[in-house]
Amino acid sequence: TARVGDDLSGHALFTPCSISGSRQTAALLGPLCVAPRAQRQGVGRALIESGAHQLSDLGVSVLLVLGDPAYYSRCGFQERSVIEPPYPLPEAWREAWRMRSLCERRPNAGRLHVPAPWRAADLWR
Repeated sequence: TARVGDDLSGHALFTPCSISGSRQTAALLGPLCVAPRAQRQGVGRALIESGAHQLSDLGVSVLLVLGDPAYYSRCGFQERSVIEPPYPLPEAWREAWRMRSLCERRPNAGRLHVPAPWRAADLWR
């Protein structure tokens, strides 16, 4: 979470995941939210950077997100992910599936395995 004084300014959730056929670990970012009064002040980027550093320290190899390509590309997420989402995405969303490597080793290709709350196919359509 991000705070300015006693006010909550933003929040990011990072969900631990696995990658099929790989020993590497992954995390899924989402949701990321910033209060309207705190937007365009770097709060979202700071939350992502803080989370990425913590995940890297824990040995997580890659961070994935399904989100606005323009925003997430500015936060170090690459358009082409070698890791497939848990369910096929609509073609219009393919560019929104982004990956950010958290280690020097290139992530292994595979499918992202998510915890039960993320397994509802409707979340990915």
